[in-house]
This record gives sequence, structure tokens and C-alpha cells, in this order.
Amino acid sequence: MPAIDYAKGVDQFGGDESMYMMMLERFEGLTLTDSLSKLNQAMTSREWQEVRRQAHSLKGASGYIAAEKFSHTAFELQQAAESGDESRIKSAHSALSREADILLKEIHKLLGKPVGQ
Repeated sequence: MPAIDYAKGVDQFGGDESMYMMMLERFEGLTLTDSLSKLNQAMTSREWQEVRRQAHSLKGASGYIAAEKFSHTAFELQQAAESGDESRIKSAHSALSREADILLKEIHKLLGKPVGQ
């Protein structure tokens, strides 16, 4: 399963490929970076409600760009944070971090950026 369903993403923007590409760049440059930073800070301080908020935000934003697997993984972290089960939260956070790396590589490929940048 690709990290992004490109055709679905473009379709979600009414077939406007340039608008979709602009949103991918915005997601990568602002949303993902900012939310992951806040999420990691909340994980360090064990603020589960903030973890839940950031996971929820990532779930919605990634669904908007058709990054279905990442969105699902963010939802799993959101549910884990709601449960308050620290081991479940840490496991879900690790899974989301792995998916974030995969998603970033895919976005970079689509945007024509060097992978790993």
C-alpha cells in the first residue's frame, strides 16, 4: 500500500492537481513538522491529552491528503492516548513515527525533493 493515494488525493481537490501538490507541500512543511514536534514534547512529558489532540489533528490532516495508512496509525495513537495505557501509547507512537518517515519520503518523491530532506 503506498503512503499516499495520489489519485484519491487529487480527486479530493476536485481534480486540481496543482492545488493538491500545494497542499502536500503545506502538509509536509507546516502541519506534519509542527504536530510531530508537539506530539514528541507531549510524549516526553507524558501529557496524554495533548498526545490525543496532536494525534487527532494528524489523523484529520493526513486523511485530507489521502495518506490513509498514516491517518489510521494516528487514529490508533489517539485511541491509545484516550485509554491512558502508557505501553499502548508508546507502541502506537513508535508506529506513527515509522509511518511519518515513510510518508515524508513519499511526499518528497511527489514534490521532486531529494528523499531524506
